[in-house]
Amino acid sequence: MAMKGRDRVVCVSLSEAEWAAFIERHPEPVDWLRQQILSEIEDANAVPPQRPIRPDRSWSSRRV
Repeated sequence: MAMKGRDRVVCVSLSEAEWAAFIERHPEPVDWLRQQILSEIEDANAVPPQRPIRPDRSWSSRRV
C-alpha cells in the first residue's frame, strides 16, 4: 500500500526493566509493533465500528 505524505513516528517511554521484558518477548520490537498496527487497520476495515472510538485521556496526549 503506497502512501503519500509524511511518515508517522510513535514514541513510547519505557523503563529499562519494561524494555528488557518487552524485547525478551518480542526480539524485533519495531517489526512487531508495525505488524500490530497494520493488523488493527485491517481489522477496522473489515468490520465497521459500532460506536466511535475515543482515546483514553489518561494516557493519550492527542487532542480530540
